[in-house]
Amino acid sequence: LPAALVLGRFLIALPVGAVLGGWLARRLGDRLVAVAGLLVAAAGYALMSRWPLNLGDHQLLLTVDLVVAGLGLGLVIAPVSSAVLRLTPPAQHGVASAAVVVARMMGMLIGIAGVSAWGFHRFQSLTAHLDTPLPFGVDAVTYARRLAEYTAKVNSALHVEYTEMFLVTAVICVAGAAVALRVTAGAGRAGRA
Repeated sequence: LPAALVLGRFLIALPVGAVLGGWLARRLGDRLVAVAGLLVAAAGYALMSRWPLNLGDHQLLLTVDLVVAGLGLGLVIAPVSSAVLRLTPPAQHGVASAAVVVARMMGMLIGIAGVSAWGFHRFQSLTAHLDTPLPFGVDAVTYARRLAEYTAKVNSALHVEYTEMFLVTAVICVAGAAVALRVTAGAGRAGRA
């Protein structure tokens, strides 16, 4: 439950960003809002990459960073949907809307799977040299010391892994913003560029 409550901060910001993104897209154009949303999300993930090892002591930092990332990704939802609907005939809007949702879900699944697989590989490479301490053949004090050293090294490796995963995610968001800026086919019909 505590992990779900932490993620809730991100998930509450996401629909708020989506509503705000729709409102802004009508005034500023789809492309500008989508690019801005991806850059805000990148900033959120870059902020997350700086999280300290003892994150439990930094609830405000956690909340702000998750809200920034959630708002950023939320900003992208309406402009992308709007651009696709503007480029398709009205008779195809249902199919087009479904395709946008499927593409968004597939992108999230593939993105999370790819970044997670890379993260697991990175963690394994950071901890491959560690020997797990066992309580056999040593006194309790020696075992406790070895276990504390091992735990500190594993926690450090996890911190490096998550830091790098958030940075990779930030870079992916920036790359998405760059692609959105470069899209030209049909851009004039999909909103102000």
